[in-house]
Amino acid sequence: MSVDFTYKDPDIGEVDVALNPRSRRFVFRYRNGRVACTSPIPFDEARLRRAVRELLPRLLAMMERGKQRGIGARFSPDTLISTEWFCFRMVESDVDGICLRMNGEWLECHYPKGQDWDNPDVQQWLTKAVEQRLHMMARIVLPPRLETMAEQRGLHCNSVSVHKTKSRWGSCSSKGNINLSIYLLLVPRHLQDYVMHHELTHLLEMNHSERFWHILDGVTNGRSRQYREELKNFEPSLF
Repeated sequence: MSVDFTYKDPDIGEVDVALNPRSRRFVFRYRNGRVACTSPIPFDEARLRRAVRELLPRLLAMMERGKQRGIGARFSPDTLISTEWFCFRMVESDVDGICLRMNGEWLECHYPKGQDWDNPDVQQWLTKAVEQRLHMMARIVLPPRLETMAEQRGLHCNSVSVHKTKSRWGSCSSKGNINLSIYLLLVPRHLQDYVMHHELTHLLEMNHSERFWHILDGVTNGRSRQYREELKNFEPSLF
């Protein structure tokens, strides 16, 4: 998200504001150690201030969760990720230090007995290594699936790319460039389909008008809003 300017709030500190002509309301996220806000145009500082006051308990809770996630993924011997396209587990082994190995479809972290899981360098290394593998798999899985969906709907996108995006699951530019988050591999298939159909629908309707939701309902068996709510139970991150 590009930042147009910074707004300083007495309760939540500095807020990175990005103006978006498609936005009809303020959307808040926590990224890079601070609150980010997507704002409608024209920007109304008084309206933003009211929105912050109304949402303050939720914003403070979001900031606390973000700070905890900022510590890094909390890998431990109990860590397990098992989805259709990405499987990861921990294995205690006779090794001198942690290392990653492939065992069939499983990416395994082999670690020695007595491993110090509170070591931030270990957590940082594992997070980066697992995300690299996730990124590689996402590049293999997601673009072909989206392109197949587009073909079935008679649509064409200019390009499809995947990124380590934690602020949103996907996006579509006015030029028809679609970006997908690598963390989509960690959600169920029907929610992946929903996100990809959502971005493809923006090729026909760039905003979230009633027409947009009507079109999206047509390819999700009338469940687009249901899937949107279900997706809110997942965080675009490793954990």
